[in-house]
Amino acid sequence: MRCVESVLVLNGIVGDSFESERGLRQGDPLSPYLYLICCKGLSSLLRQASLNNTLIGTKINRYTPSMPHLLFADDYIIFGDATARRVWAIKKVLDEYARCSRQQIKLI
Repeated sequence: MRCVESVLVLNGIVGDSFESERGLRQGDPLSPYLYLICCKGLSSLLRQASLNNTLIGTKINRYTPSMPHLLFADDYIIFGDATARRVWAIKKVLDEYARCSRQQIKLI
């Protein structure tokens, strides 16, 4: 919320600071930028797990690097082998992301 709280400047005159009481809503002009910052954080966590061999992504062929996830609009696709160890690794990354961003992860 510290990113949303601000100081009001109108016609070059600095006014009082204000606090957002409702947070960000759909359609807010800041939403896409804050979403991109959050996406970068989750992407970095997934990439780090992939570099540590905690999370194994998929390969298009044997000569390409491993791909642990894809982003499209506001969707994430996370790739991995279907073992309990890898699922726990993904859950650990998502829990870390949720703790840091204060966002809730909806597991279906």
